[in-house]
Amino acid sequence: MLRGYLACGDAGTLDDLGTWLHDDVVVHPSGGGPPYSGVPEAALTWAEAHEGLGSLRHEVHDVVAQRLPDGDDRVVARVRVSGTHDGAFLGLDPTGRPLAVDQGLFARVSQGRITELWEITDTGQALQQLGVVGVDQPLTPGPRPAGQPEPSEPVESPAATPTEPPDL
Repeated sequence: MLRGYLACGDAGTLDDLGTWLHDDVVVHPSGGGPPYSGVPEAALTWAEAHEGLGSLRHEVHDVVAQRLPDGDDRVVARVRVSGTHDGAFLGLDPTGRPLAVDQGLFARVSQGRITELWEITDTGQALQQLGVVGVDQPLTPGPRPAGQPEPSEPVESPAATPTEPPDL
């Protein structure tokens, strides 16, 4: 199911997304953006991804499926997304740099089509590869890999200004 959806999107055959997505699909995109719904919105998102990332490709590494008590299925995939940043993408001007990041997809499937989809993408890794975040910038806590310098001094965040609770 997810393999077919991703192959359709990668090929740019966006008119065929309805084969894989329910008409009222709800997609929860990476990066904290608001969910969107419907096949036309999904097609628009794929079109924007193709404009920004030439040779867009999703390579599926693992898929796990589970039947839910209501008869629907939950399908989870570990994916590697790649392409070349040759167009505006994520608000960034083209860099011409290659991009390859990890993605997790969690889908609810009913009657053979995806009804809800959650996407988790390693945006920090993408920003490093595009040169927005320095490669020496740690993206996770813990020990640094061998040869990677320790990060520079942390930047202090401004003190929070106390606020009064609203009158209800």
